[in-house]
Order: sequence, then structure tokens, then C-alpha cells
Amino acid sequence: MKAATMMMIVAATLLARVAVCQELSLDLASEKDVRVQVAPLTTATLVIQHAIPGKSYKITIEKGITPIQPLPEPTAAVPTPSVPKAAVPNECVSLIDATEGLRSATDETAIPAALTKLQASLKEGKCQDQSYIAAAQLTIDKTTIKLPGIFDIPIGQSLKLTVQRSDDTTKSWQKVFFTAIRGNWIALSTLAFAPHRDKEYFAAPADNGKFNITTSKNRKFADVIPAVLFTWLPTKQEEDYMVPSVAGGLGFDSSNPVVFFGGSLTFNQNLGVTAGLVLQKQNRLAGKYSVGQTVGENLTSQQLEESSYHPNVFLGFTYRFSQTKNLGK
Repeated sequence: MKAATMMMIVAATLLARVAVCQELSLDLASEKDVRVQVAPLTTATLVIQHAIPGKSYKITIEKGITPIQPLPEPTAAVPTPSVPKAAVPNECVSLIDATEGLRSATDETAIPAALTKLQASLKEGKCQDQSYIAAAQLTIDKTTIKLPGIFDIPIGQSLKLTVQRSDDTTKSWQKVFFTAIRGNWIALSTLAFAPHRDKEYFAAPADNGKFNITTSKNRKFADVIPAVLFTWLPTKQEEDYMVPSVAGGLGFDSSNPVVFFGGSLTFNQNLGVTAGLVLQKQNRLAGKYSVGQTVGENLTSQQLEESSYHPNVFLGFTYRFSQTKNLGK
């Protein structure tokens, strides 16, 4: 019972997948080398239109950089009634002529007109002989080649369809179905604020002409650091008012480079806030000294301190002046 239920679920899934397939076509009569954008995550079937009945074609499908082996060349010829024209009923002459006109075409550009003529002749319904009607319909069917299989084109990928006439290698067509890129990197000018964490020291006078190394009170609250941060904007979020993303970049505190990494929240791609960690140079007491140590000379802060990179936190405000978003589009 469970096995039967599972089979029904699988069958229903496959039917649903086929039902939503999008048909992607290559028209041999009007498309030579074409690129066309399709929706991402497309589940599609491939169809070649306006092929010459009775001609064979070499078909190649490439997805991204992984080529798929060419399909075998069709070899079946289109059957036609072998009844002499003299024995053809008068009401079927025009249908036979239209069928022969489509079959005898030598160039794909002539197929649409010949196909329209044959379809019109069938629609008239003058000929009631089923053998001629079947031959005409089969000839029409041969102008369309439906490729087996279902093809997915995820976002940021492409599917290239190449067709070449087997009897004339100069006759070739190519059509590329591609989706939008996954996203874009955006550069944001940033004004970042990081807590001021420099440690400052001085030599305070002591007894007997000595000096004690003492911590200085630093009343500076924050460092202001200009920076350029880069954030990722996924294509699927381009129309969103608020876009959260990872952000990272580089700034300069005085003459020292500062590295930023954190998260950002961008409003309409142009304004936003960002916060995270920053790696910046901060002053610390030189390793050979300690707070409260007595020294024999009045050392300057430059002699007492050394600069090295330490982590810190930051809050920044971002803005962008170019490539502004137009929501009216």
C-alpha cells in the first residue's frame, strides 16, 4: 500500500513539473544568432520551428560550460502518397501541391509561407481523402522538432542551443537563453564611528627625581573613520525597499588602514546603516613598561606607547551618489 502511495506521489510530482514547463523555441526561418533573456529557475522544453521536412539536423545543447552530447540525426523521411496526379481527385490537387511545396523547400526562410499555405488548404476541407490529409499533417509535424527532456536554467546561467543542417554545414543557427546575473556588488561611501580605545600614558614626577608610569585620562569618545564598503545586492531583491546584506571594506584612520566587516541595511540602494567589527591601530603601553613602574627619566608618550592592530566595533552611515534606483521603471 505504501509503495503504491509513493508511486502516485512521484507520478503526480512529475505531471505537475511537466504542466508548468515553459516552451523555449528556435525559429530557423527568422533567428540566426540570437540571445534572449528568460526568467530564472526556468523549467523548459526546447522546440525547433520551421525545419524543412525530410532534412536532418545536428542539434547540440550546452548548459553553462558543460556540453551535452549532440542528439542523433533524424533519418526518417516524410511519406507521401505515390498516386499519380492523374488519379488524384480534383478537390485534393491543391492539398497535394501545398504538401509538395512544403516538402520541396530548400531554405528554412521559405517554410513559414509554405506552411501557412498548406494549413490553409487543410482548413478549407475540400479534400476528404484521409491518406492525403494524413500526409499533409505529417509534413506539417515534421517542421517542428521537439527535443526530449526538461531543462532548468537557474539564475546566473545560460542554455545554448545550436542547430546545423546535416547536408549543408553552412546552414547553422544558434540561440542562447540566459537568466539575469545573481546580483551586483555595490560600493557605498561610509562615515563610520568607532569607540576611541587608545590607551595613553605619561611619566608622573615621583620622589628622588624619579618618575612613575601613569595612565592618562582620555576624554575622546569616538573615532570618525571615512571608508568605502562593498555590499552584495541579489537580483531578486533589487526592487525591495530594505535590503540586508554582508558588508566589508577599507578605510583610513589618520594614516593607518582600517579593515571593516559587518552587516548592512540599505534603503533603496542609496542610503543605509552598517555595523560590525573593525580592525584598527590602537595605542597601548609598550611591552617593556608597566603601569606604576618607576623610571629614572621623564619619558614622553611616544616613548611609552606603541601602536598595534586591535579589534573594535563600529556603526556607520552609508550613501551612494551614482547608479541611483528609479522605482518608476
